[in-house]
Amino acid sequence: MKNKIFILVVCGLMITLFLFSPIKLLLCNLGVMSITKIGNEFNPQLREDDSWYTPIYNAIETAKATLNDLYCNYLPHYNDLVAFHGNVEQSLNEPVYTLLDHYGSPAITPPAVTPSVDTLEGESAGENAETETPVSERTPEETIVSFKSRFISQDATHRYYMFTVEYGDGTEKKALERVALYEPEVLKKRMESMQNEMVRITKYLSTQTNVYVFSGSRFQDSPVLNDYLPTEYSTEADRDAFLEALSPYAKTAYLHLDSLEDRFEKMYLTDHHWNEYGMHEGYAAVHSMIKENWPEISDLREPTHVTIDGVKFYGSFARLSNHYSIYDGFSYFEYNLPKHTTTGGSLEDQKPNYLAGRYDNSRGANHYGIFYPKPTRVVYSDNNTDRNLLIVGDSFSRGFIEYIGSHFDSTTVRPYWQSSELDLEKAIKRYGITDVVFLIYSDRFMYNLYEDFNLSLLKTPADY
Repeated sequence: MKNKIFILVVCGLMITLFLFSPIKLLLCNLGVMSITKIGNEFNPQLREDDSWYTPIYNAIETAKATLNDLYCNYLPHYNDLVAFHGNVEQSLNEPVYTLLDHYGSPAITPPAVTPSVDTLEGESAGENAETETPVSERTPEETIVSFKSRFISQDATHRYYMFTVEYGDGTEKKALERVALYEPEVLKKRMESMQNEMVRITKYLSTQTNVYVFSGSRFQDSPVLNDYLPTEYSTEADRDAFLEALSPYAKTAYLHLDSLEDRFEKMYLTDHHWNEYGMHEGYAAVHSMIKENWPEISDLREPTHVTIDGVKFYGSFARLSNHYSIYDGFSYFEYNLPKHTTTGGSLEDQKPNYLAGRYDNSRGANHYGIFYPKPTRVVYSDNNTDRNLLIVGDSFSRGFIEYIGSHFDSTTVRPYWQSSELDLEKAIKRYGITDVVFLIYSDRFMYNLYEDFNLSLLKTPADY
């Protein structure tokens, strides 16, 4: 009898969980409730070829991603319990952190910074656009005078730190940051494998198209990393060597985080992505590289700065380290793009919601991922440039795609989250590709730290 009762209780519990998750999802979609996703995002691995089974494959992959999301993020109180555990852990550790900060980690004075050019490069900036002030002209409230770091946690791939900076006027700002926890020898071995694959790919593409490689940066790539985290491995030399190996076949560039000020100005405080200032620098840099091969390219677009009031953006660093003591606001650059069509989402999709205040402001809301779309195809039918772009990119390219694509007739995107094969020879012929841009975060690009970027799926003829 006891066994039957136990079985009935277990079955009842499983049925309850099975039914509760869809109901919770429905209530969230209706705006009745919201959840904290703590970084659990599931993207379908879609194909984009003409095979007869592609629609079936894509339907199965979409269903798998939906079920993973449903029975992870919407299980009763799962995310709340994880978040509660993180809060308790932080509260227990805070006295120790404070003690170590006071006795073991004195504030340091940042090194002198070479004056930099405006972040908003190009012919001119929009009337309302904000530009970076050269370091030599900054006021006290813009000048960093001291710095502290605090280790807060680590996961399978990274160590997380809290940065605290003091400005000349006495105000403070905090940011979360992370570094790869692998030993330098392991990173170099991983880089060698990725570098060999990229040389193969760019060598082939250079015989067919113009090739550009832009590496999204992290602070670990910065030349000043060891001024702030002296025990961590600076990956600047790896980044430079990686791009140098590709330079015979591609024009290369990277997001410049050459100072602590750069990191604070071009990246989110709690997320690994670039903000609108970093994104514009990337757009300007890629535009400049393309202009060297194609002088007739239309001018760099002029942005206007737009701020969304009330947003509390707890980025990937906060969600993955379960550390919610600080957050970002949210703003973007408006480029007033010409009429175009997209497949997979457009920059215009979420703007009305955000401007009207209709957005999820829970701790788990990934505002970067929600606001910036994942287009796989962009067409500007009125351009008539006879040039077509292929972008191989990750989440750093979201948003950027429609900006740079506005200079071409069409843009085809092969994102890392679509792991199906892409025959480059066939793609060039099918879409009339004249230019190829690789735009990928350096963690993924150089080291494939997340084991999700399989370059061997980009097929080239056997000779390459």
